[in-house]
Amino acid sequence: MNKGITEKRLEDCNDVFADVVNVLAFGGEKVIKEENLVSEPTEAVTRYRDGKLRKGCRDVRKRDVENGSFQLICSLENQDGIDNTMPERIMGYDYAAYEDQIRAIMDENKKAGTPAYTKRIHDDQLLAPAVSLVLHWGEKEWKRPLRLHDMLKFPPGKEKYLKKLVPDYPINLINMKNLPEEVRQKFQSDFRVVAEYAASGNDPGKIRELLQNENTEIRHPEELMDVLSAMSGDERYREMISDVVNKRESEDENMRCKVLDSFIEDGIALERKRFSDLTRCLLRDSRENDLLRAGEDDIFYHQLCREYGIDMITRPAANSNP
Repeated sequence: MNKGITEKRLEDCNDVFADVVNVLAFGGEKVIKEENLVSEPTEAVTRYRDGKLRKGCRDVRKRDVENGSFQLICSLENQDGIDNTMPERIMGYDYAAYEDQIRAIMDENKKAGTPAYTKRIHDDQLLAPAVSLVLHWGEKEWKRPLRLHDMLKFPPGKEKYLKKLVPDYPINLINMKNLPEEVRQKFQSDFRVVAEYAASGNDPGKIRELLQNENTEIRHPEELMDVLSAMSGDERYREMISDVVNKRESEDENMRCKVLDSFIEDGIALERKRFSDLTRCLLRDSRENDLLRAGEDDIFYHQLCREYGIDMITRPAANSNP
């Protein structure tokens, strides 16, 4: 399953979405409540200079509605690679969010018989803020572009004047692989497992550690296992979904964690075997430099495993003992 799709499915759960935004945007303050979130269309349409329409899709987009009042629009964008046009993309997405609100207000005014004509909306009709977060999951740290000015080539001698005149547009970018521990500990949803796994360099032992903690509660096992499977390249996480779902309803509240713990124990053993097999293949083919790189680059490591057919590991037979 595509990694981006699995991330969207997990983040689309209201409790996870609220948790991600509260931690990464508001420092852990519970500014957004899951019960107040309403999913918004993820398709954004903007117009090119020649009049043609451009369609883009956001990953996850929700509206915060409290006491019937439209508070703000929050959006999450997941990126594995660096996009040198991201500030422009976010500008377009946010523009579309504001334009949608304007058109909705104009329609309401027209129905009420109180159009604002050339003003489009009345003086007291204000828009809800749009907040966009870019979650970068890649190995290489994203240092730029972080704002519109990073994309622009200002003419020599005119830069100091133009920078004052050309509005800048910074993006809210978070490098998930380098997220500090004090930030990761603030997550209270299933996203904590994903964040810790990413920061650990995709170490299965980190998941085991979290799941052994009696305070760890998994609310969305299917979505979580899909993400872990996509991130690790290990299909056995997905194979565990039915077991996890079945055990979730068991009278033994700890059974689900025991099942996952047993699975991860098997995963660690198989991962060692996979690395051993890959090492033997690379040394046989005199690819010592690739072996060194594989130890530091997870993406390259999984590419090599697939190249040698080592990724095709089947899950061990389940223990038949009760």
